[in-house]
Amino acid sequence: MSLSDRRYGPRGVARLVASAMTLLVLGAGALTVVATPAQASSINGPITRDEILDRAQNWVDRGLTYTQDQGVAASDDEGSHKYRRDCSGLVSMVWHLNKKSDGWDYNTDDFLRDGNSMWFTLGSINEFQPGDAMVRDGHMELFAFWASSSDHTKGAYVYSFNQTGETVRNPYRNSNMGNLGKNTWTDLQSFRPIRRSGLTAPTPPPAPPASGVSGDFNGDNKDDILARSGSTDELFLYPGTGSFTTDRILGSSIRVGTGWGQYDRIVSGDYNNDGKSDVIARKAADGTLWVYTGTGSFTTDRVLNYPPVRVGTGWNQFDAIFSGDFNQDGKSDVVARRAADEVLVLYPGTGTLVTDAVLGSSIRVGVSWGRFDVFTSGDFNQDGKSDIVGRATDGVLWLYPGTGSFTTDHVVEPAIPIGYGWNSMNALTAGDFNQDGKSDVVSRKSSDDTLWMYPGTGSFTSNRVLSSPGRVGTGWGGFDRIS
Repeated sequence: MSLSDRRYGPRGVARLVASAMTLLVLGAGALTVVATPAQASSINGPITRDEILDRAQNWVDRGLTYTQDQGVAASDDEGSHKYRRDCSGLVSMVWHLNKKSDGWDYNTDDFLRDGNSMWFTLGSINEFQPGDAMVRDGHMELFAFWASSSDHTKGAYVYSFNQTGETVRNPYRNSNMGNLGKNTWTDLQSFRPIRRSGLTAPTPPPAPPASGVSGDFNGDNKDDILARSGSTDELFLYPGTGSFTTDRILGSSIRVGTGWGQYDRIVSGDYNNDGKSDVIARKAADGTLWVYTGTGSFTTDRVLNYPPVRVGTGWNQFDAIFSGDFNQDGKSDVVARRAADEVLVLYPGTGTLVTDAVLGSSIRVGVSWGRFDVFTSGDFNQDGKSDIVGRATDGVLWLYPGTGSFTTDHVVEPAIPIGYGWNSMNALTAGDFNQDGKSDVVSRKSSDDTLWMYPGTGSFTSNRVLSSPGRVGTGWGGFDRIS
């Protein structure tokens, strides 16, 4: 993303905050963007996993508290049905179940018994997927996602009602009594795993998008996309048109340079603070990081200055790298995940283009970031602060809102889910491509190599951050990096 005089206006802030995404290796951890809203189900009818989780989050957002008073009920998100405010009432509500013949919601004893057509028992807790439930004598909870999809012994995040006066425990923030919705592996083993009958697949996006490195490289105040050819190692720039019309979001490409096969990460931002988009690239052979400054010119092989300036060494310890302005000083920062311990760290930009001095000393953003395989950033809630978007290995897309604070473990707030089923996409980048001042997402669909754009809504509500996509282009299968 480029920095220009527009940085002080609403769209300028959005562009700075949505600074360039990591150029992803397509096919190695594809990202699928599914921002389609959950479809409303009917009582006992078919329901999607994303709607189940939406319904659970509704009670969280409303601040409802647990009570054993059977006469106190709460409506679901539609407002037309009421359910008990206890653990089994919560599951009955999110699963959109009808009342029993006696007029009461199902209780834990009911869920423990076989023979009801509305749910069935799973073979193992390892089969848990989002929206499943767990029940034991006297208590039950809703499964949200694994702490680590590759190592279930690290526990799982849940929604649950646990004690009188407490709000719903959930994966994203502590309840009013300071409890997060998370279970250890030992605790999970005490439950019986059950699944709602009639589950349907999430509504797929009209057509998924692609991924790459975005920025304003030709100085026209429109976000462009960089893409590297997997066969020739050439880097190409597709200029943004600012139009949100099928196959007209990007113009004809020009070649940025040759010999880019030596790099395994490519990220854009304004690292020398001159208002022109630059590119950071990591050399695969030795882990050195380099900056190619932007010229502001849109001429073949003249978009970037050569030779590059070295940013630092030892960057082969990181398995993810992306950029944004996280401390709100108008300079592009770099965020990287350390492979060994899954810690996310932030290197603040100095705005100085001096070898090994482009970035300052790092601080820790947080721990346990191993469940994500793709990252990007942008200002999705329009508060002028860079947010982090991560695609989890189970295909769920999460957004961590930026705080604007440069304090260890306080750079971002707890996440909200943006959508489900994102593992159908194999590339991702962000920017303001339709020039409305809101961060959008562009992604490539793996099945047909089409590129799609999901416009940002400016809304910061689960599964409502992005709206329905439009096709950006076709024939994007030849690129192994997009930014």
